[in-house]
Amino acid sequence: MNQDGKLSKIIEEYCLHFSSDEESENTLREAGLDPDQLVKETLSDIRRIKMKLASDATQQQFLEIRKKLLQRAKTEVDRLLSSAKFDLSSFVKNENINLAYRNLETMTQEEIRESLERYFLLKFENEQNGE
Repeated sequence: MNQDGKLSKIIEEYCLHFSSDEESENTLREAGLDPDQLVKETLSDIRRIKMKLASDATQQQFLEIRKKLLQRAKTEVDRLLSSAKFDLSSFVKNENINLAYRNLETMTQEEIRESLERYFLLKFENEQNGE
């Protein structure tokens, strides 16, 4: 039986057969375990689990926010690209967008869409963060 199984069995026996803290401490000590250390480790495990759950919840909230912002960016790009008046060169110049050595004339529709979506996603994230 491994250490976890041994500990589980001892705790189960305590719950079934012992009623006083002193008896339970003696039982744990007789089994070669330190009750104070067990409490310390258990509290540490509980804190670690709580922090992990909080971290996971925060990460999930971040992903949901980013998903909504990405959808908003895609909607904005769809609106722009469907406009007959949209001119990429003018838009890039007016918005001061750096397309990192891209030649606007040779960009495909998909590359234009991806670049604009990235631009709007960053813009919306910055707006949300108050920048």
